Amino acid sequence: MPTIELTIRPRSSDPPEAVAWYLPGGNTAEWLEEIARWPTAHAAIRLIAIRESSGAEIAGAVAIPGDKKFATSGKCVPLARVGENLYLPVDAELFPALPRDEVVELLAAEYVYVWLPGRGLTAAESVDMLRVADLMELPVGAGVDWSQAVPGIAFAHRLIAILPDALPSFDDVIDEGRDDIGERAGELKDLPKSPNEPLSNVTGAAMRSAMRAAAVPAMGVGWMLSALGNIASLGGIRPGPSLTGGSRSGSGGLSNFANELFNKISQSLEAQRNKEIGRLLHMLESDPDQGLKFAIPFGGGGQHRGLATPGGRLGMRNVEFSLGRLGGGGAADFWNMSPDYQQRLITKYRELAARETRLGRHRRAAYIYAELLGDLRSAASTLEQGRHFREAAVLYKDKLNNASAAAECLERGELWNEAIEAYRQLGRHEKVGDLLTHIEQYEEAAAAYHLAADELKSRQDLLGAARIYEEKLNDCRLALDTLDAGWPSASQAQRCTAASFALRGRLGWHDEAKQRTAELSADAELLGRYADIAEMLANVFEHYPESEVQGEAARLSRNLIANRLRHAGLAEADQLVTVLLRLDPSDRLLRRDGWRFVDKRSDASQPLQPVLARTKKNQLQLVRRFELGLDGVWRSAISLGEFIIAAGVMEGRVVFARLHGNGEVEKCLTAWPRMAVPSDTAVVMHGGQSPLRVYSIGEPALPEKQVFSITGSGTGAVTAGTPRGLDVVWGVAAGKTGHTWAIANRDDPALVCVDSEGAVISTQSLLAAVDAPWDLVSHPIPMHATGDHLVIAVGYKLLSVKNGQVEQLEVLPDRVIELVGGSPYAAPVLAACMESGVAVVRLGYDGYVRTVAQDLQKPTALLNSGGFLIAADKGTIQSHELGGLKTYRSDKQGYAEANHSTGKPIAILPAEQTNRFTLVSETGVISVYEAKS
Repeated sequence: MPTIELTIRPRSSDPPEAVAWYLPGGNTAEWLEEIARWPTAHAAIRLIAIRESSGAEIAGAVAIPGDKKFATSGKCVPLARVGENLYLPVDAELFPALPRDEVVELLAAEYVYVWLPGRGLTAAESVDMLRVADLMELPVGAGVDWSQAVPGIAFAHRLIAILPDALPSFDDVIDEGRDDIGERAGELKDLPKSPNEPLSNVTGAAMRSAMRAAAVPAMGVGWMLSALGNIASLGGIRPGPSLTGGSRSGSGGLSNFANELFNKISQSLEAQRNKEIGRLLHMLESDPDQGLKFAIPFGGGGQHRGLATPGGRLGMRNVEFSLGRLGGGGAADFWNMSPDYQQRLITKYRELAARETRLGRHRRAAYIYAELLGDLRSAASTLEQGRHFREAAVLYKDKLNNASAAAECLERGELWNEAIEAYRQLGRHEKVGDLLTHIEQYEEAAAAYHLAADELKSRQDLLGAARIYEEKLNDCRLALDTLDAGWPSASQAQRCTAASFALRGRLGWHDEAKQRTAELSADAELLGRYADIAEMLANVFEHYPESEVQGEAARLSRNLIANRLRHAGLAEADQLVTVLLRLDPSDRLLRRDGWRFVDKRSDASQPLQPVLARTKKNQLQLVRRFELGLDGVWRSAISLGEFIIAAGVMEGRVVFARLHGNGEVEKCLTAWPRMAVPSDTAVVMHGGQSPLRVYSIGEPALPEKQVFSITGSGTGAVTAGTPRGLDVVWGVAAGKTGHTWAIANRDDPALVCVDSEGAVISTQSLLAAVDAPWDLVSHPIPMHATGDHLVIAVGYKLLSVKNGQVEQLEVLPDRVIELVGGSPYAAPVLAACMESGVAVVRLGYDGYVRTVAQDLQKPTALLNSGGFLIAADKGTIQSHELGGLKTYRSDKQGYAEANHSTGKPIAILPAEQTNRFTLVSETGVISVYEAKS
């Protein structure tokens, strides 16, 4: 009986509904962080561990919830169920296709099966499936408290590195690489003709040879050298002026004859070159390995020594990447080339670079990127993928001026000493300490950690310094002293106090914590900060792990509130009552009496005023409002857990602000103090967790750097930067599983895809792919990844990039300025914000385009998980229910409109409640709205 192998392949039809999710990575803390966001019964979730193909390590987990109707983050891979007990990615299908009953018959009923690309088929019995609680079980204690143990000093027991007496510099590498200067290259003379090449005219060729031979004795050697000089100086393809400077002496006839002759030679040379280019294109298609040896470089980055005698043949090149050729070489022979030929060669080069990478020939791929395309960043990333770490680091540092990426590259290559020195030069002392600890140089590591802590304290970041003392130096007393020193005058005073109680709780120093609550209570009258200290004590009551300290903090907080409430002003009284309710949230009478007391103290009640809506049934109501300050600075904003992060440009520097849930605002104004950008630079951010991906559009890459430190609760440290595989970009989009798509060159748009680590996965030229009005493209270029599509807006056209193919999707009524949508796994619906109005575009076989909000000018938009489109310009907000757009429902059910005066919106962010959203304006005003029906 014949055997048929069953496999999975990309789905050719629309994906089914997701009923489970794959959480990539072996970090259970990240699994729990993701699951905690899901609005479902966590106790009902079942987990299946997925191992690497080798079976040694955990690669991720599949979560099967009881309730499937909710949205997840973009990190999760959605899975569909086939038959009764088989789970596949929603964009995959079985091949060959099997009926449902055959799938059920094929798979044992007592197992649950998960089939993932690259991971194979996993079978799990019921006893193998985990609950969420299983991930949080504490290990069995050994009966000994080792929490205060400190490692002693020991000699290193392993070999760290073998290094030469003196490491070669970049100049040394360049000089050693100049081994091909002066060598005679082979010529493309024995290659087969391209199919479109006409037959040579033998008679004409013989006649031209005879004319050249006759011309040399007639003109004389000097005349010939002068003419050759003219031709060489002009690149060998344009006829020069009269060789005698326009003299009309008796030699004028001979001069005219020479000019005419050399004009014909130049035309013949250009024709010969076009023929060579045609042969090269044919060879790159039919025999890429051979064709690459004769490829014409477009990089223009390498130096050359003068100009060579013009020729009509292509010389052979070494296709292995060499730092030496980037530093200089021999004489150059420049060829004029039509735009069509240029674009065809560039497109082919990028295809071949991807091919060489797939074949594992990373040095060849780097050669194509660096020397043929001038794309040094892709060359460096490719070398790094091929484990040529030193050469990649040289490119990052000396050619791309990205010392941070060079240090990270050396670290990934486990070149410890070189990486440590690179980080030390960058002033990243904590990283230096981490690497020294890794190679068991503990004393030097401790010195580096102290330098890092001192630097943080000099920047008034006491939380960061205390973290290093506790986590890296195991000096909890010094950490507590640092945190306590922040009260009351430091900018992080309240967060330092919260962190000090959290640390005492972890250490079990409860008596000291109780004493600290009494000290804070005594400070209230001395400092006049009754409400702030009452709130801090309430935080201790809510979060401290020991009941006696909790009770003492609650008692002191109540006493402060009782003694101060009758004397407080209205704003302070409001804050004190709010804190009091936190101390006993179940007491309804206390809540009633507390707010009644505040109302009596005020002259008139100030309830929230609903904003005027167009219909009586639907209203947009302002819930709360915050201000970041720095009017006109802000360019973009995103939600990051409990925070809102905004980015902008002030005085030529990229700056950030972080809004906490309680209204506290932090600012980072010196993330990259030496990197100036124009004041009108657009700043784009994306990412649901740290590190954030940040791009200053049209400007050099921003190296990854910490912009915010941890909060008092020990979470919230935020780093930001541009992925190392990207430099100057004109548009970006976040794709699946951490991938980022970017357009890296506006004149000749190259689409670059990098993975979550910043390594270049692919590049693709877009200019010749489809007819599009690139002269009308917006800035930044609108892009969005949805499902298996990357959608790019060029002027009024929407283009789709899928599996390397570029197609036109839609032609819209106006120029697109922004594309927004859900997560990469959400329904394929986009909102195309235009110069006027918003076009809602549904992709797929049942797709449609509907234009709404035509009276909004240059709006921004949000497609929220509740099925609503929120759009806003500098004066108006509109809400449209997506369910009625396909049929143009006319009763305006689910529609609302409101006016606002906070300025031009830079982002509309979703909230946990689907009927709420947050509007962030360039003025720094952040407004939370709620849709009321």
